[in-house]
Amino acid sequence: MRSHPTQVLAWTLAVGLLLSVALGSASASATTLVEAGLPELYERAELVIEGRVLSSAVLETPVQPRVFTEWQVSVDKVWKGTPDGVISVRHPGGKVARGELVIEGMPRLEVGESDLLFLERLPGPGEAPRYIVLGMWQGRFVRSSDGLQWSRTASATQMVSPGRWCTGGEGQTAFSVAELRRWLEGMGEAAGDKGVSP
Repeated sequence: MRSHPTQVLAWTLAVGLLLSVALGSASASATTLVEAGLPELYERAELVIEGRVLSSAVLETPVQPRVFTEWQVSVDKVWKGTPDGVISVRHPGGKVARGELVIEGMPRLEVGESDLLFLERLPGPGEAPRYIVLGMWQGRFVRSSDGLQWSRTASATQMVSPGRWCTGGEGQTAFSVAELRRWLEGMGEAAGDKGVSP
């Protein structure tokens, strides 16, 4: 049976919730992910964008896991989807006065960095759309300071290979910007999407 990255996220959040009951300094360090190839990430993503992280804020809510970090990302280039010029990316976890909730494998964006993000829309009625990185750390690439390379940092997560569903790029942590853009153009053309700047 093929596991959807959202199902993996739900399992990971359940572990995080158990650890966050008292909040303290909690960390979910036993995360296991289904390995996703780049074609699968592209196919499942609602948005694929290049953008710059503008700001971050930690939010406490009355619903579990209670602590979220939300980043505002300025969209520089769109490879798939139709986002606004600035989007919100929200992940469970963050640091508040009472402690910190860390979910292993969940990427932490950094203000000022340029990212390539494969995103899935979070549910929420009547609100401006919010997104989460698809496949946890697998769906986030950070551009190097010289602008020539995209890289993703594999966290201390166990990877489970789904065998035939791995179709390219699994386990690879660095790509040249030109190589990945050519690949995105090819995927977009095959799917009828066009990379554009907002």
